[in-house]
Amino acid sequence: MTLPEPAAGTRAAPDRVLRSGQLILIALGFGALIMMTLVSVMLAQRNREAFELASRTQTILSDTTHAVELLEDAETGQRGFLLTEREAYLEPYNAAVGKAADRLDFLVFETAHLPIAGDAEAMRTLGKEKLAELKTTLDLYKSDGRGAALGAVMSDRGKDLMDKVRASAAVIRANQEQQLLVRLEIAGSTGQIMEIAQVGTALLVIVISLFTGAGFYRNIRALRRAQRDLAATNANLEQIVEARTAALSQANEEIQKFAYIVSHDLRAPLVNIMGFTTELEAATDTIGGFIRDRAAEPGAGVPADVIAAIAEDVPEAFRFIKTSSTKMDGLIGAILKLSREGRRVLAPERLRMRTVVENIAANLKHRLDETGAEIVVQPLPDLIADRLAIEQVFGNLLDNAAKYLAPGRPGVITVRGTATGPLAIFEVEDNGRGIAPGDHERVFELFRRSGQQDVPGEGIGLAYVRQLVYRLGGTIELDSTFGEGTIFRLSLPLADTRTQKDAA
Repeated sequence: MTLPEPAAGTRAAPDRVLRSGQLILIALGFGALIMMTLVSVMLAQRNREAFELASRTQTILSDTTHAVELLEDAETGQRGFLLTEREAYLEPYNAAVGKAADRLDFLVFETAHLPIAGDAEAMRTLGKEKLAELKTTLDLYKSDGRGAALGAVMSDRGKDLMDKVRASAAVIRANQEQQLLVRLEIAGSTGQIMEIAQVGTALLVIVISLFTGAGFYRNIRALRRAQRDLAATNANLEQIVEARTAALSQANEEIQKFAYIVSHDLRAPLVNIMGFTTELEAATDTIGGFIRDRAAEPGAGVPADVIAAIAEDVPEAFRFIKTSSTKMDGLIGAILKLSREGRRVLAPERLRMRTVVENIAANLKHRLDETGAEIVVQPLPDLIADRLAIEQVFGNLLDNAAKYLAPGRPGVITVRGTATGPLAIFEVEDNGRGIAPGDHERVFELFRRSGQQDVPGEGIGLAYVRQLVYRLGGTIELDSTFGEGTIFRLSLPLADTRTQKDAA
């Protein structure tokens, strides 16, 4: 039995349906591919814009920090000149003044169309007021002498202006850091969307390639170019950050070298001054003895003002010279100490912190017994850190607490600590004199002290502590009530990876 062949119209119907399905699939594929390509291009453009804005934000952050540093350099030069009357200190002052004004003007220009324009303008106004205050003080030195200029410095007007400049800079940095985070988040989310789009496009290309061959080859190349552009943009941003970090590290090292060289060179003439002062004092004693012997002779006619000068004025002048020389020697030694510590390679090791602190407390026992005070060491978390740095940090804090106990009540110094995630939080608490609110930040500045100056010191202890804590990758802050006591709070890594890297 022979089956009849299907009619021509019957065979053509499935072919038409298949071809129609293929055409519909190709059209949908092309449409989807075109849409994904447009989305990828838009995302790439959005990503480039985000990184451009991030780069501009980094520039504003850098310029803000640089402006504050220049003002601080100018202030340091001015104070160094007033304290030492050495013209060499005016060189960094003069170098920083012009650059600071230009940097402030450029910062205002950079932020002219941003929400922080007002903050930048305020910072420029305060910064120029600070420069004017520095110049006024130097002019006062020229017209009325060193005493009047130092009196103007001690009025704290300059400090208040500098604090306001730092506050304005902090507002700008906080705003720009927030903007930087937002833009980096946008870039990150854009990258994720790009990855999803690329995967979807690749799958779609595989399906459509069964029907269209190599027709979409150019689109694939466009997508790959967009991917390369994104990777190049990311790599460029990382290189910028690494370059600026390296530049900052180099600048810091140069500053430390400069401080070491300057301090070392200052000590040599100071030693000569101290030595010749001693010789001159001995010679003056000889001359004084001769004058007193002559004055005892009848009819010698030695003027009374000569006898008074030898007996009172000259010895007083020698005492002043010796006191000032000793103080200057202490200041130079402090600068050398900070410079050496900044250049020392840290060596991490496991530290039993309770044992470390108890050993430090034992060294202070004699002083504490004299005042009836005590140090209470509670359980402390162990660290992996540089032993010498840790001993110097806690040694300075405990020594300070022992020095500034309040008379009239038994002194109690308590050391406690806890581990929180990757950090150890230590607190050194005392019931001593306390620190006035306006001096909470000032006590961490080099050569700055607060309260009654009845205890010997150069004003370097807490500045040294903060430098060491920063090198260990931590932070330090204080909470104090004047007349009641103080708490110094340290946050340190349990395992200081930066210390380990330095040691390596």
